[in-house]
Amino acid sequence: MNYCIKLVSIYSALVFSTWILSACQSTGEDLQIGPARYYAEKGEYQKSIEHFNKIIASDGRAACMALTELGEIYTKGVGVDKDYTKARRLFETVLNKPTCIRNDRRYAGALLAELYQYGNGVEQNIDKAISIYMDVGSAIRVARIYWDGELISRDREKSVELLRGSNR
Repeated sequence: MNYCIKLVSIYSALVFSTWILSACQSTGEDLQIGPARYYAEKGEYQKSIEHFNKIIASDGRAACMALTELGEIYTKGVGVDKDYTKARRLFETVLNKPTCIRNDRRYAGALLAELYQYGNGVEQNIDKAISIYMDVGSAIRVARIYWDGELISRDREKSVELLRGSNR
């Protein structure tokens, strides 16, 4: 009996330590983004961009976040000239990268869809924007487009239908 308890204790310790190790490793990758954000907040944009590029080159989990945030920098022109083409390529990379998780894909996809929605650096194409929004699970943004009717025929029924469907 004592032998079995020792085996269970050892097994539990191994499983638990493996779980903690993987959690810490994941957190470590997520924390790689911190210095790049810090440099941006201090106005040291070139250091920030260099750090984002190092993270992207590492190709870990944090690379997806770095691609998206770097794309956002180019979209807004924060410390660099606005470059919608670079931003678009970075966002598309996230969408096409199988290792990027759903949240990264959703955020990058929404930013890409905005480029098409407003014609920033690409030909304005509301249908393509709606398609991207729907592909990444941003039905709420599509509902807003139909509700406002600013870029497409106003269709409040469709808007409400999309909102109801997004709550399921």
